[in-house]
Amino acid sequence: AASVVAHPQNSNEFLVLRYTQGLYRSVDGGLTYAPHGTGYSSAIRNLTTDPQGAFTIYALDGGEVLRSTDYGVTWLPLGLSVPDTLKSIAVPTSGNSLLAADAFNVHLSTDGGATWSVTHAVVPFSGTVLDEVYFAPSDPQVAYLSYNDGVMRSSDGGQTWTQPGTWDGSVQGLTVMPTDPNT
Repeated sequence: AASVVAHPQNSNEFLVLRYTQGLYRSVDGGLTYAPHGTGYSSAIRNLTTDPQGAFTIYALDGGEVLRSTDYGVTWLPLGLSVPDTLKSIAVPTSGNSLLAADAFNVHLSTDGGATWSVTHAVVPFSGTVLDEVYFAPSDPQVAYLSYNDGVMRSSDGGQTWTQPGTWDGSVQGLTVMPTDPNT
């Protein structure tokens, strides 16, 4: 499975993205699976739940961000469509912001996905490759970006980015402590 999202009210139900095969749903704790939903391609990936909406899920589909408000039954594209494949999406615990990253750009929406702007960019094929974006669970103004040369931090909801320290090696994943946005 490439991504799994648990149902907010039923512990036996969850959605699973199978690499290049689409979205599947289990209602019996994983004993059986059936194809689920419409409005996405077989390239759908990176299921991300919305902490503010129990049945709202985001996903990436090529260069687009998709949103479902009915737990994956239907999917609609938001206002971002880029030529590069998106790699990561982040949803804060409050507010209307969204972050999405491809290999070279961080895209920010402050209106729930209707409009987007690039808030960080690297020169393509310069050796720097962006990886994942995250919002700190305890502070929606703090966001992090992992990339092959380290970590960047934003304290204004993803509008600007700084490197908090020097790194020796690649960073491919990051976890932020739920109670402390600085850890």
